[in-house]
Amino acid sequence: MTFVPAPPRRPAPAPVLAPGRRAGRLGPSAIAVVLALSAEAAAAAAPAPGPSDSSAAAPEGSAPSDSSATAAGPASGPGAAAAPTSVNAGGSAPVVPAPADSADPEADPEDSSRSARKLEGPADAATVETPAEALPMASATGVKPPRVDGTYVGVTLGPGVSFARVNDFPTPNAFVGGGGTFRVGEVIYPWLSIGVEISGNLAYRGADPRQRLLQGAFLVDFGFYPGAKKQIPLSLRAGFGAGGGAVRERGRTDRSGFGGAVFTAAVRYEFFPGAAKRRPTRGGGFSLGPELGYIGFMPAAKGRPMSHTLYLGLYVGFYFGS
Repeated sequence: MTFVPAPPRRPAPAPVLAPGRRAGRLGPSAIAVVLALSAEAAAAAAPAPGPSDSSAAAPEGSAPSDSSATAAGPASGPGAAAAPTSVNAGGSAPVVPAPADSADPEADPEDSSRSARKLEGPADAATVETPAEALPMASATGVKPPRVDGTYVGVTLGPGVSFARVNDFPTPNAFVGGGGTFRVGEVIYPWLSIGVEISGNLAYRGADPRQRLLQGAFLVDFGFYPGAKKQIPLSLRAGFGAGGGAVRERGRTDRSGFGGAVFTAAVRYEFFPGAAKRRPTRGGGFSLGPELGYIGFMPAAKGRPMSHTLYLGLYVGFYFGS
């Protein structure tokens, strides 16, 4: 009976030396591993022996089955050119690729330093802060904080001219003097503020007979800011409330007065000196500016006592910001 040997198996290609890496010597344990792998590759390439004649001739091109060939190294054949091992000049040990973490003198030092700086995980990435995140919000967005903002308190002081009428004696001339207004309130919206106002005025008539006017009022104050979108601190003010006043004349013990509903109207422009430096990221600040206004004590009926006052004053206030 004739046995036909199995076709030879092509040995598995061995790993190729990594480019740019130099081979080095291995220790005894590594040499043993390499020899074992070479023996397995040779055994896979050898034909299967028959039951009657183990030394049957193999077809041409097959790897020899001699054990001495196994000990010498991998079988010669089509895959022999890709074998990763070689023998040194002394014939002592085969040469294999160096480990991936071995030192490479030809490696780029920039690549190694770049890999050393790689983040280890999300925790390290969270510690990295970009310059844009480190800047304050106001600086990053380029939007200035509003100056007319939050609770405010202020005082207006200045001269004024009053025209009054009473029942007991005539007041043909104007009263010249000065007055003041105290305000406190809250900026509800960028274009609207609501507060309370206490106003007082003292004036004199220069012609004979000399007369004196004293008046005061308590009002609810509203402020409207038409340029709020462009942060222009120009306000139109209006108020209403109640109050009264009296006129005295030299040489007379009696006095005559007026009282009832009071209305006010004013226009004001404010400046905020130093607020951008002292409060760069917060709204509000110290303010001052001119205010031109009107205070009217309305007559209860035609011909009844009344008073009208025009004033030009300086407003000084402070906005605490929201």
